[in-house]
Amino acid sequence: MLRQKAVISCVGLEQREAVVIRSIFRLARWLQDEFEIPQTDEIREPDVLLVNADNPHALLRWKIASGSNKRLVSVMLSSKGVQIENTIALKRPLTLNKLVSVFKTISSTERQVMPVPRGRGRISQVSPFNLLVVDDSLPVRKYLEYKIPQLTSLPLEIDYAANGVDAMNKVQRKPYHVIFLDVVMPGVDGYKVCKWIKANANSRVVLLTSKRSPFDKVRGAMSGCDNYLVKPPKDESVRKILSNLLKF
Repeated sequence: MLRQKAVISCVGLEQREAVVIRSIFRLARWLQDEFEIPQTDEIREPDVLLVNADNPHALLRWKIASGSNKRLVSVMLSSKGVQIENTIALKRPLTLNKLVSVFKTISSTERQVMPVPRGRGRISQVSPFNLLVVDDSLPVRKYLEYKIPQLTSLPLEIDYAANGVDAMNKVQRKPYHVIFLDVVMPGVDGYKVCKWIKANANSRVVLLTSKRSPFDKVRGAMSGCDNYLVKPPKDESVRKILSNLLKF
């Protein structure tokens, strides 16, 4: 049995599913005795993680979190009941009976969940968001190095590359959640690098460009980018992009 309340977090679930989960917890009193869901503005290390297994970005987040926390219990929510080794499969649609059954299974295991001292065990100690900034302009790299940590409270690790080849080498060695990618660079341009990233990684790509024409936005969309940021970037634009792309 679980020795104290286990913290539950979600990765990539739809808003309506998150609402359903909280509603179920309010109805099932016994769940509240053994599990807890932090408030939306709290960042705490989870003991149980509900993952949208249909979302590649969510799977990347789960892979990093599970690699750092060996005691983590992972529940994979998917449309086809995806089976992943050492996880619990939960097939959509999410219902009261399915969720209660899963948490009864978790509760009945011999897994020990050690208490986390107050003020410790935050996600920043477990799985920071990995960002990559790719731009041949040193001032732009320095600007984002200075600004990004100011515009989000999320734990971050930021790497930098000055050209497309260097960026692709870094992506091959390390998974990145978000890549800020300049369009005009010596050698391989940002459009080609973006296409390569989308074919070889599960990263979100934000194209950086000084061009404002609709044609350039179309080229960006065709390359597979997730967002488009005009240089010089404005604080509010960067903040919105981080908020949209970095969701736990």
